[in-house]
Amino acid sequence: FGNRMVGDTSPIASLRVTNSAAAPADTLAGTFINAAPDFDVSGFAAMTNIGAGQSQTGLNISLQTDTFGTFSQTITLNGLGQNSSGYSGALTPITLTITGEVAAAPKLNLSIVGENAELSWPIAEQDWILEKSVDLTNWMTVTESVVNTATEHTVTIPQGSNTKLFFRLQK
Repeated sequence: FGNRMVGDTSPIASLRVTNSAAAPADTLAGTFINAAPDFDVSGFAAMTNIGAGQSQTGLNISLQTDTFGTFSQTITLNGLGQNSSGYSGALTPITLTITGEVAAAPKLNLSIVGENAELSWPIAEQDWILEKSVDLTNWMTVTESVVNTATEHTVTIPQGSNTKLFFRLQK
């Protein structure tokens, strides 16, 4: 699921299990072992009678983005090959490893230098846009130039006629 920010819309992956055998062939059945508590998982119920070339759909996974951290967890399919003669044989388990990282927004530092606000954030944090507002509702992209040093991005904002300004970083 890549890298996400706390509070981002949860990314969703839709999967399916397919009996890739050509007919005539055994049907596919199986159960899932869900060891992915940091992901929302749906549709991974026991399955039966999936014929040759058919699929079990509706298997959905999404990364929870309400807590930051790095997540790597698994879902395992314990499959069975079955047929009408009563045969039921275990297939090699298939394990799907799902990973994702949820990060907090970078720390925005503020200092007042004379009549100016000087804002900075770590240089390692790329693709962030600095926005400002006078009322916390009408956010505008800061138009002042960003100066990059070896360790941080820095922007100097003149106070002008504003007695109150709010700032945030947005992706």
